[in-house]
Amino acid sequence: MNDPSTLEIQTTPNLLEPEETDSQEKVTPLNQFFIGFGPLFLPDEIDFQSAPQLNLHAAVNWDLDSATLKLFGDFTFNDSRAGLAIGGIGVNAFLLPDREMTPLAGAELGYGAAYPEGLSTTGGFIVAGVVGAQFFRTSTVNLELAFRGGFFTTDIRGNTPWFSGFRVGILF
Repeated sequence: MNDPSTLEIQTTPNLLEPEETDSQEKVTPLNQFFIGFGPLFLPDEIDFQSAPQLNLHAAVNWDLDSATLKLFGDFTFNDSRAGLAIGGIGVNAFLLPDREMTPLAGAELGYGAAYPEGLSTTGGFIVAGVVGAQFFRTSTVNLELAFRGGFFTTDIRGNTPWFSGFRVGILF
């Protein structure tokens, strides 16, 4: 039989205490608001002035450390009827995500309405690319400098309109 002096006592784990593991904690995305502005060049198909127009960009961002997902609204207007309004989604990838300053590259897809001079409003999809840099990433307020270029997928006056411009923005 079993000798009582050689029996091992087994303990059951306490199910009420969390189990310790070597895995990292799940990182919750940081929600930030973005407000930016800068000049945007609209093509002659939309604006005959061929001069930079004021562009305002607002977004809600989810910072995932190495990338940012965003929902945005973008408005470009001048003193005439010509302009561009866009709503969409985008992603920016940070090339050096653990640094205070990081270069970024991104893409945007949206649906927009162009208000070309002398024509009725035209709607269509927008595809754009973004390159730039984000500063003060470890702070609660960040600065972004970016160049953005894209095109409207709908023909206006027989051409596919493009746009490009610079943007300075604050994330908070």
